[in-house]
Amino acid sequence: MLCLLAVLPALLPLRVVSPGRPVLASYHKQAGGSSRMQLSVPLYTALLVSHCRSSSPILSGLIPARWEKVHDCQRPARWREVLITDEDCLLHKQEEELKAAASAKAGVYGERVVTLLTMDDFLEANALGMKRGRLVAVKFYSKRCRACLRIAAKYRRLSVDFEEQFDFYEAEEKAARPLCEALGVGSVPTLHVYDPNGVVKLSSGTYKPAELSKVDKRVRTAMRSMQQRPHLWRRQGERMIEALEALRERSVV
Repeated sequence: MLCLLAVLPALLPLRVVSPGRPVLASYHKQAGGSSRMQLSVPLYTALLVSHCRSSSPILSGLIPARWEKVHDCQRPARWREVLITDEDCLLHKQEEELKAAASAKAGVYGERVVTLLTMDDFLEANALGMKRGRLVAVKFYSKRCRACLRIAAKYRRLSVDFEEQFDFYEAEEKAARPLCEALGVGSVPTLHVYDPNGVVKLSSGTYKPAELSKVDKRVRTAMRSMQQRPHLWRRQGERMIEALEALRERSVV
């Protein structure tokens, strides 16, 4: 408001040259008549902002330190640099939410823990794991489960600690219900570990947040058992992959 009051006298001698042209004209009286100076609207806006910043005490460095790095929508009205409406603030909020979502998706944890929704996603994850020579870990959770929320950070931490041995995935029980039913998920939070060669389930269990760090011990035990009885594990793996592929074909039909 102070800025507008400061520049109001400068606005009075200006008028629009023509309705169809975004040009402002300023007339100055001279001895031989009058001369006209034309300014484009963008240029005039830039000059206006420059004048505001040089003449307004708010814009010249008098804003309290606590509000300097805060967006106008979060400032009290008296310390705002520009005139904004509720619609402007709503748009700003939506833009910030989109940026936050994009940042989370592109972050280290977003890349390490991939979401599974369908049987195709699960089989593709196993194919990728076999190509990389890694085991496949899948966490099943629910958005309404408090223990699932507490275990999320620990699971992401595992994705960092075991990045060379595992590919990490997660599936929400409601969004991926057919997949959860096909894999026999009865409760959450549940963690399954698969050998992608034949989709062999090495370990599964419902974990409390404090127990998730023991998953590496369970996996190593399953790996030793697989080495001691390879034929049994191979037969189980073959039956599992065939059953999953049959389920996928029926769902497509």
